[in-house]
Amino acid sequence: MPPIRHLFFDLGGVILTNGWDRHCRAATAERFGLTVDTLQARHYSLAGDFETGRLRLDEYLDRVVFYKPRDFSRADFKVAMQASSEVLGNSLELLDRLKAGGHCRMYTLNNESLDLNLYRIEEFGLRNYFHHFFSSCFLGAKKPDEIIFEKVKWITQFNPAECLFIDDRKGNVEAAQRCGFQVVHLKEHDGLEDHLKEFDLL
Repeated sequence: MPPIRHLFFDLGGVILTNGWDRHCRAATAERFGLTVDTLQARHYSLAGDFETGRLRLDEYLDRVVFYKPRDFSRADFKVAMQASSEVLGNSLELLDRLKAGGHCRMYTLNNESLDLNLYRIEEFGLRNYFHHFFSSCFLGAKKPDEIIFEKVKWITQFNPAECLFIDDRKGNVEAAQRCGFQVVHLKEHDGLEDHLKEFDLL
C-alpha cells in the first residue's frame, strides 16, 4: 500500500467523547426530570435531519424537549448537552505529535449536528490540528452511508489509497474501505497510538 499522506479522524470515540449519543441523552434527560424513552423516541425521529445540518439546535430542542412548558431554561439544557463532550485520554497530545511530525495532513470525518460540531471545534481548539472538517452537518450525508466518503473524494481529489480513516465503529470503517480508504477500526482508545505507529505516522 502507498504511504499515508492524509489522515481522517472520527471525533466521537476517537478524539473526544461522543457529543450527543444515547447515553448522553439518557443522563441529561434524567438530570432534568424528563422521560428518557420519550426523549429518545423524539430524537430518533429527527436524528437524520439533525446530524446532516438540516435541523438547527433550537428547532431540534423545540421538538424534542420544549414542545411543552418546562421548569428549566433552554440555555441550561444546552449547557448540559455541551458538558457531555470531553477529550479522550491523550488524544490531543497525539495530535500535537502528528502535527509536529509533519508526515501527513489531518482532517475530521465525523457525524455531528451543526451547533454541537461548531461548539466542539471551538471548545477543544480543533482548528489547531485539522486542516478541514468533513462533518455530516456540512456535507449533508453521514456515515456509514458511502456517499459521505465519495463526497470527500470528490471535494479533495485525493487518492483514497493514500488516506487513512480511523473510526471506532465497524460499519463506518467498512464503508470507508469499500470506497478505497485505508482504515483502522479503533476498538479500544488506548490502542490509537499503536495504530498510528503501525503506519509510521508517529
